[in-house]
Amino acid sequence: MGPAERLLAGLTEALIAEAMTVQRFVHFAAVAQAEGSTQVAELLAGFAETAACAAQGHIDILQHLEDPVTHMPLGDTSLNLSAAHEGERYQGMELYPRLVSAAQSEGLPDVASWFRTLAALKTTQAARLSQSLDVLVAIPPAPDAATLDSTDNSNERGLRAINQRDA
Repeated sequence: MGPAERLLAGLTEALIAEAMTVQRFVHFAAVAQAEGSTQVAELLAGFAETAACAAQGHIDILQHLEDPVTHMPLGDTSLNLSAAHEGERYQGMELYPRLVSAAQSEGLPDVASWFRTLAALKTTQAARLSQSLDVLVAIPPAPDAATLDSTDNSNERGLRAINQRDA
């Protein structure tokens, strides 16, 4: 395993840990709040926010490597939508159906039902992401300042280009 692979593996592990910490601490804070432990709830909620910031920092670094879930490139909105679509497609079509089978074989029908619900949700989200990607790809990019005619003080060319893009 080379240095880049070790970095990717370590960042992926750290991202998973921070994301799990966020969700755990949010849950713990809600329990503490429900039990009347307001100070503990605030402490845990603050730690959840810190973990969320750390996770975002890991994603900022990962965007220069690859998506740790799909191993697809990250960067602009089109690449990010593609990676998001593939992740949701995988969860809806492969991960949760596998968990449904496991829960059923363990005799846990309520858990299997929960996983079925999540599979349907993820499949729907994948379809919506795919539609968004199709729309995004169909829209030509906005002109940048270098492509505008510098003698056109009214910026009419730029406005026309943006209106055509948005039409």
